[in-house]
Amino acid sequence: MQSISFFHTIFLVNNPICDTISVSKKLTYTVRAMIKLNPIHIDKLWGYEKWVASTFGDGSQKEFFDKAGSLYPLVAKILQIDSVPSVKIHPDDFFVEHIEADEYHIGQTECWYILDAKPDSRIVYGFNGEYSEKELRKAIEKGKLEKYFNYVNVVPGDFIYIPAGTVHCLGAGLRVLEIQQACGFSYRMYDFNRGRELDVKKALMVIKNGNSIPVYNYASGEFSCAYFTLLRYDVSGTQSVKAEKNWKLIFVVKSDKAVIIGPEKLIVLNEEDVIALAPGELAQIKGDAQILEIQPA
Repeated sequence: MQSISFFHTIFLVNNPICDTISVSKKLTYTVRAMIKLNPIHIDKLWGYEKWVASTFGDGSQKEFFDKAGSLYPLVAKILQIDSVPSVKIHPDDFFVEHIEADEYHIGQTECWYILDAKPDSRIVYGFNGEYSEKELRKAIEKGKLEKYFNYVNVVPGDFIYIPAGTVHCLGAGLRVLEIQQACGFSYRMYDFNRGRELDVKKALMVIKNGNSIPVYNYASGEFSCAYFTLLRYDVSGTQSVKAEKNWKLIFVVKSDKAVIIGPEKLIVLNEEDVIALAPGELAQIKGDAQILEIQPA
């Protein structure tokens, strides 16, 4: 690993895509070249997952883990939903630490960004009212919990924040970017009477009401919670990006011959690529692209 200082212009030789990058002030930083992460494909009953950024669980990417040197606190996945999965709920940090007694003490707050949606696609997002544990348990036992769900129609570009303790389920015909804490605890609350095993006891224990926000179309701007910060923007020309204290993920929503250029390499950006920038690393995106930056809080 090399630490460098420079005050000059960098030329990318024999590269017809890029112009010269001018560095207008003295920069001192440690060179840790950005990496393009290779997704890990996992088939599911309802479709499939592509773990596009992870050092955790079944989708851990060796190169990312080796570079990061420890557990990265977030996981990013692409979910292709061909049939409706189970309704689930995730615990918070406190529950994982004190009830599950997990060594990492990490719960699962997450969010969804809708990449594609068939007409009239919808999700389950919480309940449509306030219900007691007894009411919910009885509805589950009778196989009639559907009438208690809050259903929301979604379109590409919609953003859904899912705090730990929120009942949720994606509908068929959706393709979604999911960003979550690196947690392996998930409780199946309801399976639409298809016979799979439920974990009703723990699901009812972790329910929280009133901490979700309305679904909205996320075309630009920042979203931040206790666990991650997102920044959505369009590039038309040149955009500088920098990782701060932790690795930053650059998710490519759309790209029209865009590239990202760091001090050691150039990477052509394609739709649904994820580029990981090391702490302190500076890069530039050039061309036309829709970008979602992901950073641990």
